[in-house]
Formats: sequence, structure tokens, C-alpha cells
Amino acid sequence: LMMYVDRSVIVAVCQRLRDDPDFSFEFLSYLTAVDYSALGRAERYEVIYQLTSFKHTHRLRVKATVPENDPTISTVESVWKG
Repeated sequence: LMMYVDRSVIVAVCQRLRDDPDFSFEFLSYLTAVDYSALGRAERYEVIYQLTSFKHTHRLRVKATVPENDPTISTVESVWKG
């Protein structure tokens, strides 16, 4: 499964995905980023979070686009310790 999230709400969404018993994504498997500059996309960067729910045996990929002129996104370290 995959979902796109606005970068301004990434922490709140991740907290909900971790804490809501219907989701229980208690593990951040990995976090990575992609630079799409060669493809000429308006949103140059994409930050990708791979989440795992051991309780439900599900995986979810959460993606947030980040523009070149403000390449920042809030940390989710408060949700999953790094």
C-alpha cells in the first residue's frame, strides 16, 4: 500500500498511523529520499517512509513531496526513535 501526504502534516499523520489500533504501524523500516530533477518534475524531491505493522502484518509506504526552493520536512524522530 502507498499514500501521499502533504509535508506540513507528516508528523501528525505518522503519529496517527502508529497510535490508532486500526493501523498500528509501530515500526519505521526505512526512510529514504528521491531526487527527480532529471525528470523535470515541479516537486523535485520526495521523502519516503516505509512503515510496518507487526500486529496486522501490513506494510505501508508514505510519500511526501518537497519542493526545491524549500527542501525541508519535519522529523518523525518523536514518533519512531532513530
